[in-house]
Amino acid sequence: MVYGQGSGKFHCSVSIVQRTLKRNKLQPAYEIPRRKRPIKPDIRELINEPRKIFAYDATEFYLVSRLRVVVIPILDLGSRKFINYGIRVRSFRQKDVTAIWDEALWKEDIDSSQLTALSDKGTQMKGSRTKAHLIGKWNVKLTLF
Repeated sequence: MVYGQGSGKFHCSVSIVQRTLKRNKLQPAYEIPRRKRPIKPDIRELINEPRKIFAYDATEFYLVSRLRVVVIPILDLGSRKFINYGIRVRSFRQKDVTAIWDEALWKEDIDSSQLTALSDKGTQMKGSRTKAHLIGKWNVKLTLF
């Protein structure tokens, strides 16, 4: 502790106060506040049921001729089945993702009210149009990991 000059008050750091309170068992030890993280859903029991969780992502690569190709697969995690894919050359937008989803859900005749879609946090995957389309038109629950 340090005596304040001219003020007549004692000054000390917060850590000294906490240490003294802890030593005399007057207060629990100070814990540094932790950042709250979003709770991610537990999907382990859903993975065993087919047509419940679909995963999708975009993978891009370049051909020898320097042509950019983007492939967007949609996989059923429960049945380990490949549902649909889309191939785009050069450009790739949110509109392409929604078109591939429309084709997959229409072709497979899937009850989308029980469906959860998993994706990474890529631009087209978490875009506002993609979210609005999947939630609004198909009533799909989205989970980004």
